[in-house]
Amino acid sequence: KGVYNQTVQVTGGIGTLVWGVISGGLPPGLNLNPSNGNISGTPTSTGSFPFTLRVTDQIPQSDQQNFTIIINPPTPPVITAPASLPTGTVTQPYPNTTLTASGGTAPLTWDPVVNPALPNGLSWDAATHTISGTPLNGSQGTANHTFTVRDSTNPILTATRTYSLTIVLP
Repeated sequence: KGVYNQTVQVTGGIGTLVWGVISGGLPPGLNLNPSNGNISGTPTSTGSFPFTLRVTDQIPQSDQQNFTIIINPPTPPVITAPASLPTGTVTQPYPNTTLTASGGTAPLTWDPVVNPALPNGLSWDAATHTISGTPLNGSQGTANHTFTVRDSTNPILTATRTYSLTIVLP
């Protein structure tokens, strides 16, 4: 995932060296610098890409070597915590609860919309990914709420997690 940057090492040779791919092909999105053997770029496809590189000096003498670059798909984010949401009580402050996520490509961005919306009196702060507030009268009951986090890959990878939230009467 992300940018690839690797230089193929060589020893020996006389004068200026010239690099080239003589069979197979680099992964789409990667390029070979013919003057220094650097392979770099942002891969656009996953898979295994075998190719043969040849380096030639001024005499000309040459050497070639088979390589394979494996491009793995990026890892999507995962909402990892909490294991469950604490129970809230009507008219009493809800324990501030922060959701956490890992994986994916940073930075991760939390969706400001919770589906369905949290009970009256509770709020979701996407910037701090925290639930806070005081449940209002009439908000008692149990409902499932789905939270979404997005990463920074292209295309964007998302994770959702649905939590059951129970609000009880005092």
